[in-house]
Order: sequence, then structure tokens, then C-alpha cells
Amino acid sequence: MKTICTPKSITINNGQITDICLNKNYAQMLADDGELINTFADWEREAEDCRINDLQRNRKFWQLSRALKREVYKFCKANRLTIGA
Repeated sequence: MKTICTPKSITINNGQITDICLNKNYAQMLADDGELINTFADWEREAEDCRINDLQRNRKFWQLSRALKREVYKFCKANRLTIGA
């Protein structure tokens, strides 16, 4: 089985994502409790506490544009965590 990791932190510079740190321990903990993240909606809900490092302004995860969230989601999905292997 695989689960999508959530971001621990996202660094943004001039509106572009420059770094994403994944929270694989959290994804593992959720999987151990039987909760897998497999959809954008699940992922977005679990990523709410993600730290945003924006050099131009302070932002929270919910304030990111849908396009930026989708870009982070694609990265997280490409780096899914395999459970029980």
C-alpha cells in the first residue's frame, strides 16, 4: 500500500516554490492508524499545519493559491510512502 506524504514545510520565493520538506513520519503514523491519504481533499486537510516560509510575506497553508497547492501535491504524490513493505 502507498500513502501520500504531507509537507512539513514549503519555501516560496517570488511566488515560486523553491523547497518542499516532506513529513514522512506523520504519514507513517496515520497509516499505522489505518488512515491512508489518497486524494487531494484528504491531503489538503492533513497539510493544514504545514509551515510556509515565504520571503515576501507571512502566509498560512490555506492562503496558498490552488495552483501552488497542486504543485506541492504533485511533488508529494510522486514521493509516496510505501507502507508494509
